[in-house]
Amino acid sequence: LTNQKPAPLMAAFSSSGPNLVDPDILTPDITAPGVHILAAYRQFNNSKVPYKLVSGTSMSCPHVSGIVALLKSYYPTWSPAAIKSATATTASPFDSGGGHVNPNAAAHPSLVYDADEQDSIGYLCGLGYNQTKLQILTQTAAKCPDNPTDLNCPSIAISNLSRSKVDELHGSYRSTRECVGVGSSICAAVQAQRRDESIPGDI
Repeated sequence: LTNQKPAPLMAAFSSSGPNLVDPDILTPDITAPGVHILAAYRQFNNSKVPYKLVSGTSMSCPHVSGIVALLKSYYPTWSPAAIKSATATTASPFDSGGGHVNPNAAAHPSLVYDADEQDSIGYLCGLGYNQTKLQILTQTAAKCPDNPTDLNCPSIAISNLSRSKVDELHGSYRSTRECVGVGSSICAAVQAQRRDESIPGDI
């Protein structure tokens, strides 16, 4: 937003979550510039102005897409999940998702959380998808693993930490992540003990 100090400022029309399908997945992942962006604009009604100030995800998405292309040039073997992790864990602290995207920091993360198709299949099985639904969704002969795992995303969100669940787990809630060190880094399990607690970022 223009004439606002300090910046950035979350636009009133922007979604701040939560994820309605699965509240235990933190959304939005990151924020990016998307208000009053000077952009190329198609001409109509005899307009001769090729540019316009535009707002919305149509403007923030190109910013993130450019950062993704930059990261892919630095790390050509990284998966989409690894690139997403780098942008989320290095974002500047903000009030939505992992924070406001920081391209310079994203190019030098200390670690990334990677995931592939099997991670997603295990996650869907944990949500209750059976083999028939999985095969329709993936168009493959996918099968649920014996031990469905947490989705290996770069954040932890706990939407409903009930008292009974706390007691069953001896006063704690455990969610596991696996990371790949880009530099010198250590991964550890994270325990959260408060209701509606989310912990984005490096661990």
